[in-house]
Amino acid sequence: MNLHDRDIIRAAKKEGARENAIETAKILLADGRYSAKEVSELFGIAEEELLKATNVSLDK
Repeated sequence: MNLHDRDIIRAAKKEGARENAIETAKILLADGRYSAKEVSELFGIAEEELLKATNVSLDK
């Protein structure tokens, strides 16, 4: 395995982890127990980015 392959694998793993975090965030937001701010802090994702990715309005 060369360095380029390793970089591609790392990027794919990172993207997969991010997608998993967003899917979990969707579940937590839908549950209603946590605010978008709390969820964004838990996952280290900016609140605006999280709301955009989960298709939730900023007014919620």
